Amino acid sequence: MSWPAGNDPFYLANTSENTARRTYYGVNGVPTQVCDGEVQGNWTWTSGAINYRLAVPSPLWLDLTLSAAGDTLDVTVTAVSEQNLSGSYVLHLVLLDKHSVLYNSPNGQPNHYHSMRDMAPSAQGQPFSITAGDTTEFYGAFALNPAWMLDNLDVACFVQSNVTPREIIQAHCESVPLDFPNVTLAEYQVSDPTGNQDGRVDPGETGDMVVTLENQVPFHDATNVQATLSTDEPLIQVTQATAGFPDIPAGNSASNPAQPFQFYVDPQFEAHEVTFTVTVMAEPGAFSAAYDVTFMVGRPDILLVNDDLMGNYLSYYRTPLDSLGRSYDSWTQVEAGLLPAAEMMRYPIVIWYTGSDDVSTLDNQDQQKIQDFLDGGGRLLLSSQNAGDMLGGTAFYQDVLHAQHVANQMISFWLDGVGGDPISSGLTLALAGAGGAGNANSSSSLTPLAPAVGIFTWQNVGSMGALRYDGGNHRLVYFAFALEAVTGLNGTTTRTEVLENCLEWLEGSSAVEPPGGTAALPRELALTRISPNPFNPVAAVEFDLPLQGWVRLEAFDLQGRRVAQIASREMTAGRHHVTWDASALPSGLYLLRLTSGSHSATAKAALLK
Repeated sequence: MSWPAGNDPFYLANTSENTARRTYYGVNGVPTQVCDGEVQGNWTWTSGAINYRLAVPSPLWLDLTLSAAGDTLDVTVTAVSEQNLSGSYVLHLVLLDKHSVLYNSPNGQPNHYHSMRDMAPSAQGQPFSITAGDTTEFYGAFALNPAWMLDNLDVACFVQSNVTPREIIQAHCESVPLDFPNVTLAEYQVSDPTGNQDGRVDPGETGDMVVTLENQVPFHDATNVQATLSTDEPLIQVTQATAGFPDIPAGNSASNPAQPFQFYVDPQFEAHEVTFTVTVMAEPGAFSAAYDVTFMVGRPDILLVNDDLMGNYLSYYRTPLDSLGRSYDSWTQVEAGLLPAAEMMRYPIVIWYTGSDDVSTLDNQDQQKIQDFLDGGGRLLLSSQNAGDMLGGTAFYQDVLHAQHVANQMISFWLDGVGGDPISSGLTLALAGAGGAGNANSSSSLTPLAPAVGIFTWQNVGSMGALRYDGGNHRLVYFAFALEAVTGLNGTTTRTEVLENCLEWLEGSSAVEPPGGTAALPRELALTRISPNPFNPVAAVEFDLPLQGWVRLEAFDLQGRRVAQIASREMTAGRHHVTWDASALPSGLYLLRLTSGSHSATAKAALLK
């Protein structure tokens, strides 16, 4: 127990649980003595209080079993009682420092024994109930701080009544055991050596996984180290599930490059994140621990680009995309560096936002990548509240974003959709209040340049705040405000609804409308264009789909071997555009095959490097 002082290191190490236990006992001054949960009036009675409590028999027997796995200390409490106990009883688990030396402690005493580090699950403990004669187990866990010295830690458990005088009827203490290894999963690497070697395991490919295991100090050296790989994903088969490792002394690591785990991805698999479990076993002590790793298998249709200098708003896009069940990759430029143009071209849809960046919003390299992406048949959703102010007079703003800048720092925080528009009809956006990012401080108004059309109007201002553009082989949605600021308060439109409508429009057909005004649907399945052809190394592939259905677009070499799966998903009827990045393939002639239902179409593409 520590006292709430600004210079008390014990209190500062765990303020909430220290305060909870002090409040529980009603301690308002020091020194105060508590023995077996009962507050003693005079701290000089220490020996007498202890002897008195030692003479009181307990109906309860407790034992502790401790095991460490990675940064978690698992605790099992075994209890046997001579009588029924229930109702007011609570089991507490406490992680303790055996001995601490603090020369700067407020009371001037350097030596401190059994100081509380943590309580599990909290200072409130867990309900304790047991039937006379039964053996009952209770469980808990502590997260181990790397700064703690494990050989200086004890775990205590005690059962206490919450009814005054708050008697503790039994307690038990054990040291954290160090006579077994503690092997953790330090890192993992996934590759596709027999696929297109783009570092991503795609449908139809076999992936390798190499893991690095690390044995923690000060635990025992690990021998007979083995690991297994498993997953619950039904369309992924683990073909090499076991791997052996050399002995791993404490403080050392080992990996399995000579015997990697392997897994095969079914061709019908749709890209999404998959969780694999690596189970590690070692001796002595029959050590066993399981670690989950989650990564994207296959390449999703959507790339989310975080182009904000602070990188604070990613969750405002991830959360709605997750709720829509959409798989996506993300790229944060301030962390991963500038997005390579070839990487951007791998995705048919890009969501790009600049957040609060008002310093380097869409620099020249970004502008060129966006223009090339759209020219190659890409679909882009751009949210940038500062683009108009910084780029409004540029050719990029007018010719690529199809907008004319009107004004910056709009005083309105409300926008209305345009009646009949496929994205915004019936929608109202609020950019201020709880639920949004709160960064709508530099919104712009614009005039769409035909054939672009406005889709949101600023309330009380009348000018436009967003547009959409259908370029035939590409589509663009541009918000001149921060989409992450949308709140959804008081019945207004949520970010999820906005993103859903935008994605539906971006993914839709770009068929040219005949004079009558009704969009013309294709009459047959066809690969209509590969641009450029020859190409190096990225090509835009355009095809027609007469009926909605599952579509598979694949590339084969002249020996008939499949070298790439370009697309595999459900699509609506209409004209579609996807990109094919063949940077991992050698120069040569390739056959593209488009399949939907019982129909197929083929076309040749020449890769010249």
